Amino acid sequence: MLKNGMFYILLFSIYLLLPFFIFINVISFDFKFYALTIGGVLVFLLMKWYGCKNEDMGISQKNIVLSIKNTQALTGILFLSGILLFIFGKGQRFNINEDGSFFLFYIFISCPIQEFLYRGSLNAVFNNLKFSSIKTIFISSLLYSYAHIIYCDFPTLLLTFSIGIIRHYLYRKTNNLCGVILSHIVLGIVTILIGLIN
Repeated sequence: MLKNGMFYILLFSIYLLLPFFIFINVISFDFKFYALTIGGVLVFLLMKWYGCKNEDMGISQKNIVLSIKNTQALTGILFLSGILLFIFGKGQRFNINEDGSFFLFYIFISCPIQEFLYRGSLNAVFNNLKFSSIKTIFISSLLYSYAHIIYCDFPTLLLTFSIGIIRHYLYRKTNNLCGVILSHIVLGIVTILIGLIN
């Protein structure tokens, strides 16, 4: 019982405090992706300490192809939306100031960790708590949106909450993170390149 209580306190402290510390500039905004990476590693270690299997967190070789197929439509729609925003000059809000090494980090580390944190890990935790699918998807998406308070931008919060709901719904169909990771990479790269997010 003590282990359970400590686990939930530590886990949700990471989810709630990490974005807040970036928001109030205790952690520099410039280090947001690196802080998130450290948070992801800590959550993974906590989940393993709690006894969670990789498969329970979406880290599995099962259903990889199906996972990717299930997110194709979402990925395509988000990609085309980003391109149309760029073409019609509606997406540019920030200047692009990232280099190639950032994009490598974003693709191979940041996006997988974000999907692990807000889909795989939370899904496993809420399944263990016997939450319904709707409750799990809603709370996970709310926490995913909350992580974006660092941008101080209400449309970003709405967008991430909406996309979080769709991604989590698709993730639960296969319990494999590959599809949502690829979808995240495509949307993230497009929105950074067109200057929609920084």
